[in-house]
Amino acid sequence: MTCSGVDLLGTKNGSKHFPRASNEALPLHVSMSSQRTRDALFLYCASAVVVAAGAALVLVRRSHAHRRPVCSPLDGADVDKLLTGDIEKLAATVVTRGGLASHEQRKRVWPRLLNVDTSVEKLASDFQRLKQQAKMETAEDVVEAFRVIAADVPRTQLPGKVQAATLTDILECFTVSEESVRYAQGMADIAALFAEVFDGDDALCYAGFAAFMRQQRMSFLRDISVGLLVRLKLLGNLLRVSDAPVWGAMKSLNATECIWAMRLAAVLLFRELDAQDAARLVDVLIAHPDNDYILYVVAACLLTRRKQILAAKALDDLLLVTNGLKPGTVELTQLLTHAAQLHKRVQSLGCYVRCKPYD
Repeated sequence: MTCSGVDLLGTKNGSKHFPRASNEALPLHVSMSSQRTRDALFLYCASAVVVAAGAALVLVRRSHAHRRPVCSPLDGADVDKLLTGDIEKLAATVVTRGGLASHEQRKRVWPRLLNVDTSVEKLASDFQRLKQQAKMETAEDVVEAFRVIAADVPRTQLPGKVQAATLTDILECFTVSEESVRYAQGMADIAALFAEVFDGDDALCYAGFAAFMRQQRMSFLRDISVGLLVRLKLLGNLLRVSDAPVWGAMKSLNATECIWAMRLAAVLLFRELDAQDAARLVDVLIAHPDNDYILYVVAACLLTRRKQILAAKALDDLLLVTNGLKPGTVELTQLLTHAAQLHKRVQSLGCYVRCKPYD
């Protein structure tokens, strides 16, 4: 095959050699054939480039889809549309958008996602009944819980117009209604958020808070051997799946059961995030179909301190890592993005990390 006096394939008499120029004039039919060959070769090369570029673009898109960051929180216009549609689409959008933009939206969305009956008369009746029951309660464990509540509420940072009396009523009502849970330290911070969201509507606030606590009850069960400790073991399993070197460092320190990370799972990162981010995290936890999703967020939070964990020489060093996680030191959008990636990976591996329901 020749073109413009150059043997393109480097063949002569059936044997290969380096192409060389030729000054001989070619017959017309050979020149035309060579032109067609050159055009075909150009089209072939161009097609190969396009195919390669397309394949590269697919890989980039897949990679970006896997690492797609959480978008900006849902605002009023988006919420208006979603509230009129399918609840599963609403929940999925809240998760992918990293929560809601304001308490105004939360007051509308949370009851629906938590399946709270918003009948005013029923809510008021149930709340008043529990308040009366709390006043007459004499069980030793309940009385002790009330004592702890009385000590915790004054230490809780009350947002907005939230009153200490409102917070106390909500926590005491929950204590008498949930025998397997009662009250655990850390609940006051969560109840304060609900009281701020449902400003002035104490009955709806209690119903929403109680529904969320039932969803997250594994972190608050009185018997931690079937509650929080189970969650911590599953947190260790997530770290093992997501980062082998971190797991190896934990294993060398006999820290695979993640007792050193208890605070993070026990209070749902409320002590590690500022108020706005804590509210967005609750949005996501309420909306996500996996009630153990908080473990993925905690795992993502711990992995932001990967270097410190790998450098730890003793269990106390790991405790210093968790104690160093304070508001302003972690970025929620990054945590949610990494948590979503980890959840997708675990699901693709078929790993079982969910907490079993408590009977």
